[in-house]
Amino acid sequence: MPMFAHQKFQDQVRHPSDQALWEGMVRGFGACSSRPLWQSKVLGGIDRCQPEVDQPMILEICAYSPSAARQAWCAGADRVELCDSPSAGGISPPSGWFSEFSPADRQRLVVMVRPDGGGFVYSAFQLDQMIASITWLRENAMAGAVVFGALTADGEVDCVACRRLIQAAQGLPCVFHRAFEQVRDHRQGLADLIDCGFQRLLCGLSLPQLVALKSLAGERLTIMPGGGIRSHNVSAYLAAGFTEIHSSARLHAPCLPDESELAKLVHCVRQPQVWA
Repeated sequence: MPMFAHQKFQDQVRHPSDQALWEGMVRGFGACSSRPLWQSKVLGGIDRCQPEVDQPMILEICAYSPSAARQAWCAGADRVELCDSPSAGGISPPSGWFSEFSPADRQRLVVMVRPDGGGFVYSAFQLDQMIASITWLRENAMAGAVVFGALTADGEVDCVACRRLIQAAQGLPCVFHRAFEQVRDHRQGLADLIDCGFQRLLCGLSLPQLVALKSLAGERLTIMPGGGIRSHNVSAYLAAGFTEIHSSARLHAPCLPDESELAKLVHCVRQPQVWA
């Protein structure tokens, strides 16, 4: 993704009309709750809830083992976010796992880069560990993308750390994960992510907030909803125009996707008439 002037984007997101856009979308989108999402009109007649059925939907499943990844692909998922330790919220998977994937399947992996289950403010040593992990993944063609997130102690995106990690990726797509939900100013955080060069943001904020972020990001960065998304509520995200969805598809088992839930999610994503 091409970089663009940081100050220019800051000017855009701080413009009074943009502030009104943000507040209007969050406020106006709530009106959709009383009727089908695709019938709702907000922002002066712009149909923000109209499904974009002509654009293919990408389904990404979070997997905590190679067997869970294979299960997701067999069910029809497009991508797998591979990580370890669900109790810690996901950390870097063991290097030994990658021998279980074919070279083609490795390119469908989005690999978590997180040294431990602590917070997202990293020491110099931890950052070096993350850089080494990304370098290994890239040099050995073990992933189609990497996912990570670094924050400052003040609750801002750690742009210095993120730029070092993106530099280590050397063109391997980079995704900022749900650490974004802890950022104090989401609009400024979005500007920082785009300025750093991220391709995608995985985020579990509320649907109105995600719609607002999507509008502000435009074509510069993909907003991928993820966090509690299951077959019973995925239609709301599809109807809002999101083109990528992230889910663990877990119901009861702590580590494995639920087979029935996976099938339902794939059906919802592949059959737009189910929700349109």
